[in-house]
Amino acid sequence: MGVFQNTVTAIQKSVDLLGRPTVLRKQTGTVAEDVAKPWLGSTEVFTDTTVAMVFEPFGFDEMDDTLVLSGDVKIYLGAESLGTTQPEVGDIVVDDTQQWRVMRVKHFNPGVDSVAFELHAREF
Repeated sequence: MGVFQNTVTAIQKSVDLLGRPTVLRKQTGTVAEDVAKPWLGSTEVFTDTTVAMVFEPFGFDEMDDTLVLSGDVKIYLGAESLGTTQPEVGDIVVDDTQQWRVMRVKHFNPGVDSVAFELHAREF
């Protein structure tokens, strides 16, 4: 078994054993308050998908205070529970009362389809 497959297997086992239900929130559009009065602004429309995720803080050796800041986390999730949805930069992860913005997405895909994801997220 190769290093890649070992990594994917470890992610899947971690999510199965330690994952907790968490919401992946994606912005799916905006709706204008009043089309005739664009200065009134618009309302963002979101779609929520509940999926098991595992949170892990970045190690001190990974923090460089440029791309990875103190308090940032790695979030692992399997692709099978997302259906056709895939996490993207800018998505929001909602865990109880905490919200995290997805800063980076790492796909684990041995072929065309992703089988697991590692998200770099920052609380806001």
